[in-house]
Amino acid sequence: MTLFVNQISYPIFAKVLYLVIMEYVGKSKDYISNILGLVCTEKGDMRKSIAHFPSILANFFDGNLIVVEGMEYVLLKSLSSENGLPISVLIRRVKSAVDKLGRPCILYMDAMNGEQRRQLLKHKICFIVPGRQLYIPTLGAYFIEKKLNEQKEVSALTPAAQMLVLYYLLRGGLDKKGLKEIAESLNYPPKTISLVASEIQQAGLCDIVTLGGRSKGIAFNYQGKELWEYSLPMLSSPVDKVGYTYEKLESCDFPLSYDDALSYYTDMGYMPGHTFAVEKRSEVGKRLLKNVFTTNAPDSTRIEFWKYNPSTLADKGFIDPLSMALIYRDYDDERVQGQIERLLNRIL
Repeated sequence: MTLFVNQISYPIFAKVLYLVIMEYVGKSKDYISNILGLVCTEKGDMRKSIAHFPSILANFFDGNLIVVEGMEYVLLKSLSSENGLPISVLIRRVKSAVDKLGRPCILYMDAMNGEQRRQLLKHKICFIVPGRQLYIPTLGAYFIEKKLNEQKEVSALTPAAQMLVLYYLLRGGLDKKGLKEIAESLNYPPKTISLVASEIQQAGLCDIVTLGGRSKGIAFNYQGKELWEYSLPMLSSPVDKVGYTYEKLESCDFPLSYDDALSYYTDMGYMPGHTFAVEKRSEVGKRLLKNVFTTNAPDSTRIEFWKYNPSTLADKGFIDPLSMALIYRDYDDERVQGQIERLLNRIL
């Protein structure tokens, strides 16, 4: 909607602008109340509700002061186009608002792409996309649409739970399997998978269902890219430690990782030297860990010691692409991030 102020009277313009502002405030209040089950009230325009308001912020944001269960937040809506403004600039402006206002701020957005979401999560910027996403780390929780429950929050998945989610994303086929069969596929004890199923149900990613008789299974609530994006804040790099060795290793025994995998799955050029992945708690992992050194010496081989078995999800001698994406998650190179984003769009 485009408004030309010189073509309409100011009172009409002011009323229309007020309705536009109240619309996003109302949507945010309703979403917070419905999803979190918390009381959310509005205290009015930030320029009038906050003493000694820094006027420069009015050049960047519309804002309203809201109260969630007694805690004040400033709900901010950028005056610039969400897609036209670089996310790095928007993040700097929100951080500046937090500093100047002395209150946590929640960024309102009508829509959000994967890169915007990744950067906002990385910088722990509170945000809300009504009807889709809500992230308020100052409340101590990450809330997932439609599946918020009242049990203990899951902020990070255990290695076994992460492997199960990645297995489902890459290979599927778990919906009709009982927990015992899933345990066999992932090479974990049945008791471990039983605990994992409860964990990812608690995280809001799945439901535990009865398959027949007393057999229990898992029914994921999301698929493909949607499951990946909802899981991402709870996922982490599988690498626990990195070391170097002169021992000769083969990809038939240990999958290739890091730059080897990046050049295999994407168009990034090949880098000299090899990196192998091994499960830290395996016998060979324990042996190698005792003998590795920490510096990258000439002619040495790089070893990643993983929290779960990299061979379970490996593909043709390389680690799986989703674990690779998690390894490079915070890698500060736009070319690499662009290649990984295209890879994820292709496989999910």
